[in-house]
Amino acid sequence: MLFLINEGKLTELDGRVPVTSKGHVLVEVTGLGDASVPFLNKYVPETLWKAAIDNRTVRFESHEKLDILCLSALAVPGNRRRERVHLFLGEGWLHIVCGNCEPVIHLLREIKKEGDGGWTAGRLLYRMLEHFSRQDAAHLDDLEGQIAALEDDVISGKPGERYVQKIVQLRKHFIRLKREYGLMQDVLEELLANDNGLFDSRSLKYFKIFNGKVGRLYDHVAALQEYVTEIRDAYQAQ
Repeated sequence: MLFLINEGKLTELDGRVPVTSKGHVLVEVTGLGDASVPFLNKYVPETLWKAAIDNRTVRFESHEKLDILCLSALAVPGNRRRERVHLFLGEGWLHIVCGNCEPVIHLLREIKKEGDGGWTAGRLLYRMLEHFSRQDAAHLDDLEGQIAALEDDVISGKPGERYVQKIVQLRKHFIRLKREYGLMQDVLEELLANDNGLFDSRSLKYFKIFNGKVGRLYDHVAALQEYVTEIRDAYQAQ
């Protein structure tokens, strides 16, 4: 799926790759299962992009005139399974590789409908990050509700519930989330360094704002983790 940022506006292409000029950004979205990625091969050595996709760690890599990111996002709202999204960014182009591309394509089409100007690769990246974090905030709110219900069951001594298993599952999930949010903060620090000069000052301002949001998500997870620990202690006391 091809898109183009031209004079600050995002448009969807019909599959033909245009001759781009200064100020244009060509955006392509590719599924992990796609057999051929000629657009990516044009800019990145095959050994490099394949090794990057095989590495599922949330991270940032800086190469000559190339930034590579691996991000973590909820695959489906309400589901704990997280999916990796790989981004390859160079001067005038952005390539997104994902297992389930539908949420990314849907977001790009929503941005296109807005008809707003001023879009750049950096602002587009920020919008993706902000969209993913919104899903995470809703996910944490849902987990907080589950924990509150679990607390009520423990306190009331409701029989037949597998409290220990639920508590262990929640604690493991929070440990994974804390690790991923910590890694995401590392990614944002690298983005803010902007070693390849691929982002303008406005995009860097957005990244700084998002870094604060990730910090708040991390703190929310830490608080929920402590909440679960208190419930475990209450159950053991009973």
